[in-house]
Amino acid sequence: MICYKSFYREFCGAYGSWWNASWGNGEDWAASASTDGFTVDNNPVAGSSVAVFGPNVRGGSCGHVAVVESVNKAAGTMVIGEAIDLGNGYFNTTSTVKISDANYGFIHV
Repeated sequence: MICYKSFYREFCGAYGSWWNASWGNGEDWAASASTDGFTVDNNPVAGSSVAVFGPNVRGGSCGHVAVVESVNKAAGTMVIGEAIDLGNGYFNTTSTVKISDANYGFIHV
């Protein structure tokens, strides 16, 4: 639950009010977004998609979500913007990760 709260606080205000508080933990977002009519697929799009990670992929046992900031399909990587709490408080960061790490897909907003 920590990761979606920090994500919402840090990013959703900047990206609009599309997020639904009933979506659950990060691992639940892809299925919940699809149910709410959002496109969810395996195609990251910079600036308009949210990467959804399954449990323990980005450190959270309940999944994790992050904004896709840039995509390098040739290299199979993307830069994500995330708010995360690793036990010492929330902080914002960008990270380059494998596209395949977003094993629960991408929500297009």
